[in-house]
Amino acid sequence: MMTDDEIVRQQLIALLRGGNAHLNFDRAVSQFPLDYINRKASPISYSPWELLEHMRICQWDILEFIRNPQYESPDSYQIFSENSSLLIFQKRR
Repeated sequence: MMTDDEIVRQQLIALLRGGNAHLNFDRAVSQFPLDYINRKASPISYSPWELLEHMRICQWDILEFIRNPQYESPDSYQIFSENSSLLIFQKRR
């Protein structure tokens, strides 16, 4: 019988890998038309690239917080291009 800790870890891994009721990240972006990466669709006030960049920044911030007990979130973040943000996000998963 698995411990509660093992059950939680197993569920967390399944969620991070995708599947279940959710589309995984790679599949979600695999056929996205890059001509639309900087277009904002009304009523949304941000572009798909801005959403991806937000995800990349949050991911980095969370990982640094976990790795470094003295970590403090910066007041500003380095912004990357559309392609580099996608590659960085995928590499960190």
